[in-house]
Amino acid sequence: MHLFTSLILILLLVTAVPAVDGASRLFVSSVPPGAEVSVNGSVAGTTPVDLPRPPGTYAVALSLDGYEPYGTTVALDPEENRSVEVLLQASPGAGTLRVTSVPDGAEVSLDGTVLGRTPYTSGRVDAGVHDLALQREGYERYTERITVLAGRLTRVDAVLVRTPTTGILSVLSSPAGASVRIDGVDRGETPYEGRGFTPGTHLVELRREGYWDYRVQAIVAANQRTEVFTALEPLPSPGRLIITSDPSGARVLLDGTIQALTPATLEAPPGIHEVRVEADGYREETVRAQVVSGNETPIHVTLLPATPTPGSSLSPAGAVRIVSAPPGAAIIVDGEQRGVAPRTVRDLATGEHQLVLTLPGYAPGRETIFVQAGETLFVNRTLVPLTPTTSNRTTTTTTTPATPLSFVIVPVSLVLILLLRADRSR
Repeated sequence: MHLFTSLILILLLVTAVPAVDGASRLFVSSVPPGAEVSVNGSVAGTTPVDLPRPPGTYAVALSLDGYEPYGTTVALDPEENRSVEVLLQASPGAGTLRVTSVPDGAEVSLDGTVLGRTPYTSGRVDAGVHDLALQREGYERYTERITVLAGRLTRVDAVLVRTPTTGILSVLSSPAGASVRIDGVDRGETPYEGRGFTPGTHLVELRREGYWDYRVQAIVAANQRTEVFTALEPLPSPGRLIITSDPSGARVLLDGTIQALTPATLEAPPGIHEVRVEADGYREETVRAQVVSGNETPIHVTLLPATPTPGSSLSPAGAVRIVSAPPGAAIIVDGEQRGVAPRTVRDLATGEHQLVLTLPGYAPGRETIFVQAGETLFVNRTLVPLTPTTSNRTTTTTTTPATPLSFVIVPVSLVLILLLRADRSR
């Protein structure tokens, strides 16, 4: 039975393959690969290997650590290719161990017994679990529990770590909760304590909202605890910019970043800030404003219409700035709702458009407007209140206060009566 099993585990496939370029060739492969191939007693390579050979008979042998050696004879006819594929049989009860390290020269111990130095390759190692250790001066001891399989090669490639001589760095702040960065790496929040810092100078940075950033160079000593403590300095309270423009609805850029549309109230830290106000069809205006902590700084900008330079082309669309009295009227342009007044309606095609303003309690305002490319048309309309109507179910009586005319009529009548009486007496 054992012989039958062995025959199954060792496969020899000799397959005739059409000749290539008129030369005889011998292709040898194995499972697993990496077996050393000898032809007529000379090493020819490791599997898989393709060997050009003249016609003849060749003794082929394969060997691999942890596996039983294998040999066979192959006859090559002229202009013939042959393939030999071998399933190697593992050696019973033992395997092979190969150990490398970076750097090399480390002492190799297996189960407490020194075997040699890296790079190291054993002959035979009993199958089973073993404790492997590597030791090199100036480096931490490397240990690993390995399992050696019967008939198999076990590889261990170790990267040794230098024995650190480090210190401890502690970072505290008042108030606590500041984010900690050391040498550009986030480390958490204060209070913080970290180990494994190499001796030397390390950059410590603290950040907390509402406080000035803090930076310090901390010197860490070997096998010592270095403490960094600071009382964070609060930032001054911000000021406010009250920005209005004519026309309103213009874009406001604070220090180059779009913030809002006018009218706008923006918070900013104390100091000088650049405020730019811009609107389509108008020249932009830039103001340098001084912001004072806790104070309001009003800024009003009147934008001037953009004047095209000679030879320049206008944009293909225009806009209309609509203001209503009272404000809040719904704006309908060409049957489409476009917001409420006051508002600038943009991206209107050049030409005529139908504008309707509606507000509850007022008669709709209707008109035709003409929009020119690259320009903003200004429309200011006062809506007419609706006349109250009398209901057929309810009678409303309105008492009007006496006007000055009522007081004039009474004295005139009295004068006429006195004149008539005087005439009769004559």
